[in-house]
Amino acid sequence: MGERFTANIEKVAHGGHFIARHEGAVFFIRHGIPGETVVVEVTSTGKSFNRGDVVEVIAPSADRVKAPCSYAHRLGCGGCDFQHISISRQRDLKSEVITEQFARIAKMDLKVVVEEVAEPLHWRTRAILNIDGSGKAGFFGSRSHNSIQIADCLTCVPELKLAEITSRTWQPNTKLEISANSAGDRIVANAAVIEGPKELVEFRKCAKCEYLFRRCRKNNAAHWFGRCSYSRSTS
Repeated sequence: MGERFTANIEKVAHGGHFIARHEGAVFFIRHGIPGETVVVEVTSTGKSFNRGDVVEVIAPSADRVKAPCSYAHRLGCGGCDFQHISISRQRDLKSEVITEQFARIAKMDLKVVVEEVAEPLHWRTRAILNIDGSGKAGFFGSRSHNSIQIADCLTCVPELKLAEITSRTWQPNTKLEISANSAGDRIVANAAVIEGPKELVEFRKCAKCEYLFRRCRKNNAAHWFGRCSYSRSTS
């Protein structure tokens, strides 16, 4: 890993990746656009395919734009793989993925038009953040357990108030679940995970009344136990 080579991006693949080839090997590439000539850094290798990231664009596509989010890059958080692409081309690429899946799996010649259903930013009503060892919130990097600290997320709706969340210090090495309902109310749950030899126990605190819920995962069962004045029975 770490080797670099020059390649031409061929087409889009499922999962936000793009296809390129080097010395007969297939690579799934992040942050490219079909038709571009780029420098790729190898991030993993395997028997049937390999992975890499674009580290330099030699011949950019006309559809390449500046990503609105400062964390949308190969060393940033693991989301928003298409922010470097114009919105109209994003929809075309997603249409190509669906068409290819129907042709390959269902053997159907089906053309799909991806239409706009919401604004490209500020649509996400739920987010799960990782709390690192210093108590700061962030998202995992791509295919990694490294937590990338963030100040805000442009895909989240304003009701999540993510900038306020990330400015606080939380219990280290936990996870944070944030959601906003249709009325605009925000719910924040900070879950501490304790793993034992036979079961996994999670504790979730109600953000409004500090009530502590308990969930025990054993034999593939997972249920929250408890009731507070702000929620229905969760058992």
